[in-house]
Amino acid sequence: MRFKANKTLYILPLVTLLLATALVFYHQRFSSTVHEALLLLPYALAAVAVWLSVQFSKRQLLISVLISITSYAIIQLKLQQPLSLPSVLIAYSLLSLWVPICLLINLLVKENGLMATSSKIVYGLIALVTLIIIILYNSSSESLLIWIQQYFAPKPTTFFILSWNALFITLGCLIISLLLFIVKQTAVSLSLVLILVTNTLPLMLLNIDFISTSYLSAAMIITLFACIKTSHELAYRDQLTGLLGRRALFEQLASISGRYTIAMVDIDHFKKFNDTYGHDVGDDVLALVAAKISEVGGKGLAYRYGGEEFTLLFPGKDASEAAPFLEEVCSSVANTPFYVRNKTARKNSSAEHRSKGNNTSKTVKITVSIGGATKPSGRIEPEKVLKLADKALYKAKDSGRNQVKLSG
Repeated sequence: MRFKANKTLYILPLVTLLLATALVFYHQRFSSTVHEALLLLPYALAAVAVWLSVQFSKRQLLISVLISITSYAIIQLKLQQPLSLPSVLIAYSLLSLWVPICLLINLLVKENGLMATSSKIVYGLIALVTLIIIILYNSSSESLLIWIQQYFAPKPTTFFILSWNALFITLGCLIISLLLFIVKQTAVSLSLVLILVTNTLPLMLLNIDFISTSYLSAAMIITLFACIKTSHELAYRDQLTGLLGRRALFEQLASISGRYTIAMVDIDHFKKFNDTYGHDVGDDVLALVAAKISEVGGKGLAYRYGGEEFTLLFPGKDASEAAPFLEEVCSSVANTPFYVRNKTARKNSSAEHRSKGNNTSKTVKITVSIGGATKPSGRIEPEKVLKLADKALYKAKDSGRNQVKLSG
């Protein structure tokens, strides 16, 4: 399930890019000792990023780090001389092709861990592209140089030197990565966009001093951010529904001062549904209900409490103010048809199409019961408010289900 990206997803990566840009302009103010240390910074950050990527089994991040640090090493070792030298021109041109092509291969294949079959295909394709690039570089034939000068000759400008063809390839990769981020809205998908940007800028503006150190250090920091954000998601977000879990709920409750309303949401007859149609279909029901609950209005926050239970939290609202939004959730779930597909249809359908049927589908109605309670005045533990909401939930079930009941 896709979840909405919050502001914190963007802040640190964008601040990192701003700091990298500032470093490009103000690095002259540092001493030679600091300069030498900064030149080694990308390698140190890459080592940490590789370790974290392996720990979290994130193939896309791992490959991106390895491509980035390889690009940095080549820039430092091979591209510190004028591009008028044939060997330097060939190295630069081949690198400007290798980076976006390999990043694109990594981007297009879905993340399935380090050792999945799809990941092994990615490793093989990138190894093949790399081998071709190495063979071309080592040949350094006159025909290769002519081909590069014809199609990938650097632009004769003071700063912007990336060829138009290499730029078009990179822009194509960037558009694809942006589209994937818009769909996924995750820390990893955002980092893949920015890693492409931070790899492109040093190649595009190679004549600017310290640009590769600045932006490829930024690429590593952005990768580290994605790894840390991923670990946070694993700890706090339910993987089936995409909603925040119970731990996040109690941390939020601990930070709230003043009044608030808690609503417990329970899927009606879920156990019977699970027994009849199986746990796979039951998971689809949970995901569908979670999607509807996550759309709650009134600045409500949605959580998966456990099993078939969900929680809605309304900071700053009493039960009467939250009630219309709870009624909307109850009505939205009840009015959304759920189609039970046969096994073949289920395998060929995506999670986004759970509420769309076909000729092999059976329509069933899903409903929820909701109980809400407002925090009483005084020092009251959140657990007591949850118990009040639970009692209201039982009232809703005893009254016929598919309805909202408030405590008191």
